[in-house]
Amino acid sequence: MIATLHLFELLEHKLISLLKSLDATDWNKPTVAKLWTVKDVAAHLLDTRVRTIALFKNYAGDSPEAIHSFQALVNYLNRLNADWVKAIPLLKMVAVMG
Repeated sequence: MIATLHLFELLEHKLISLLKSLDATDWNKPTVAKLWTVKDVAAHLLDTRVRTIALFKNYAGDSPEAIHSFQALVNYLNRLNADWVKAIPLLKMVAVMG
């Protein structure tokens, strides 16, 4: 097995540096993920991180409906991603309101 765990911390630091360097125009640029902007992709990455932390805290979220096909799995994951992208503006509003 190839040891890669040590690379993730460096990757996170580089990603954070990149995100900090973006201006308002950059955040709204399109990506190869067709319907997603840079901001949406960053929200997706944050969602993944938050879910990982929640799993370590013994909370996996609501159980999905039964998944019996590849397409059902894709639909479930797309729904999770879309829900988080929609939630990010609410988090921003809460942060502004204090």
